[in-house]
Amino acid sequence: MFESNIDNGVEVQCHCYLQHFTFFISGLTLMGCTTCRDKHARFKQKLGRCKQCMWQLTALSLFSWLVWGWRYREQPTSVESITLIFAASAFSALLLTHFVVALHRYLKKKA
Repeated sequence: MFESNIDNGVEVQCHCYLQHFTFFISGLTLMGCTTCRDKHARFKQKLGRCKQCMWQLTALSLFSWLVWGWRYREQPTSVESITLIFAASAFSALLLTHFVVALHRYLKKKA
């Protein structure tokens, strides 16, 4: 697991850990459709197409806001609370963007 190199020492070990972690993460595919997994597709081409992505964002958004309301509503200026607000806002904003683009594509297709 570790590559030993007397010159680099810790740097080589950290690099080896990073390689294993990157390989592990690249093996996980969270996105279900081929548009989302395509590495050459642009970000705006991916929006509003994958229902699995939208369901994941819905679950993450709801869970984040529920946890914030249950746990951090009384102390909104703590670091944990602000971090959770940023994460929940990002999930919600991306979900809203997906919905707007999906609605735009639906209306464009009907016309």
